[in-house]
Amino acid sequence: MPELSSPRCALACAVLSTLVALPACASTPDPYRVRYADVAHGAASRYDGKRPLIVELDDGQRIPVNLQLDGEDIALAPEHPALELVAKHHCYVRFWKEGVRASLDGVHFDEKPREPGRFRIGLTANRGAETRLDVIIVTPRR
Repeated sequence: MPELSSPRCALACAVLSTLVALPACASTPDPYRVRYADVAHGAASRYDGKRPLIVELDDGQRIPVNLQLDGEDIALAPEHPALELVAKHHCYVRFWKEGVRASLDGVHFDEKPREPGRFRIGLTANRGAETRLDVIIVTPRR
């Protein structure tokens, strides 16, 4: 179990507090901005969860992903597969009560995408090939 004072835990707590403990207000308060590269050095430790959190990602930056599946009837093998999210270019990600949104300039997060994102889960079965479970996430297109 990670220490509660670790930088990763601080960011996870920040994101969690953003999603579950936000006060309802008429206007959006100024965001708390942090570079992902600085999170490991405590840059998100002063985030209070009462305003949007904007994380700046650099081109090629790799972010470890924790994928968990907990069920009475099914499990993942390996239990915690090693996955990484890779930033395709310099961008910003905002975590706030409206959800998670991306931006190229760190300012315009709410513009309607050209194509909406989508999520799909299902079985793929082809004769002569192994049947597999597909989980497909496609982010919105600008």
